Amino acid sequence: MNLRLGRVLQEKRREKQITQQELANFMNVTKTSVSKWENDQSYPDITLLPLLAAYFDMTIDDLLNYEPQLSQEEIQHLYTSLQHTLKERSGAEAWATLQRLTKRYYSCYPLILQLGNFILNHFDLFPGADASTKKAQYIPQALDLFQHVTKNASAADLLVEAEKMQAYCLLVLGRPDEVLKILGHYTPPAIPPDSLIAGAYQLKGELPAAQQVLQSSLFQNAVLLLSSLTNYLQILGEHPSKFLVTYEKGLQHLTTFQLATCNPAATLNFYLAGAHGFSLQQDAAHTLTALGAAVTLLEKNKELKICGDEYFDQLTPWLEHVVRSGEIPRESSQVFTFVKQFILTNPQLAFLAHHETFIPIQQRAQALTLKEESA
Repeated sequence: MNLRLGRVLQEKRREKQITQQELANFMNVTKTSVSKWENDQSYPDITLLPLLAAYFDMTIDDLLNYEPQLSQEEIQHLYTSLQHTLKERSGAEAWATLQRLTKRYYSCYPLILQLGNFILNHFDLFPGADASTKKAQYIPQALDLFQHVTKNASAADLLVEAEKMQAYCLLVLGRPDEVLKILGHYTPPAIPPDSLIAGAYQLKGELPAAQQVLQSSLFQNAVLLLSSLTNYLQILGEHPSKFLVTYEKGLQHLTTFQLATCNPAATLNFYLAGAHGFSLQQDAAHTLTALGAAVTLLEKNKELKICGDEYFDQLTPWLEHVVRSGEIPRESSQVFTFVKQFILTNPQLAFLAHHETFIPIQQRAQALTLKEESA
């Protein structure tokens, strides 16, 4: 931890207009000790810190010039910096930096929550022999961070989010009973806060603000419904007729809210879930249609950014809040790599090898590039 105690001591001693000897006398140490403290050559014994802080009427954190709490902007900056380290340097360096941040800001629970999310989003790029080894090594560490937040944080929104992420880690680790213990066995009834917030703005006569709240709510609910349909597809493998109906309903929903434009990442997940399920059924026609839709989406949306459109035309304030909160999506490059591997190396698609429609899809997948790659 990089402490700047010496500078603080110098400033506070001069403000108080006392000499090093006077401070030494009060602390019952030598003038040389005080001089070394101020020149960062040594630090006071830990038992002296409360007395030293009290003498200057300040907290120990202020004395050490250490601020454990960060603003949302600072959290966003740290998260983005970690992404850049991962992309421009190495997974090992990003992991080392994450560990240092965890130790330094262990009581800054919003940051700890986002560091846990960072591990879940990027653990496959951290050091390790293979995917299975990395999952076994890093997911429990993300789980520890989420558990730390749930045990110590007081903010209700942090607790709810940390519990959900804790449950996600347990699910990935194959511990379903613990997931149910945390979340319960049924979806809990809830009063959505969006309607209450919009109602409050409406009573204040601030209709544009109410419209913004409800529009962001509609957008989130539309995306959540698509995600639920995607998850539902993943457990309908043994029910081909219901799988097809669910997929078709998802396509209708995509068209209604133009989600391929507004949230291409969620749309891509839906297409891939469809392709996976149809391939298990050896349904060549629907598999090829879903794969083609996935490739077309990536060709049109190079960065997979969430955005508004003519209908969702008031999302900007909410989207800016999401970014400030550190809820930044996974790097697009990793998504492109995954889709390429899914189409080009997936043995489950071997039954399509000689299909005349599959070869062009493979060629298009191989040609997929990001803006920064093609620039």
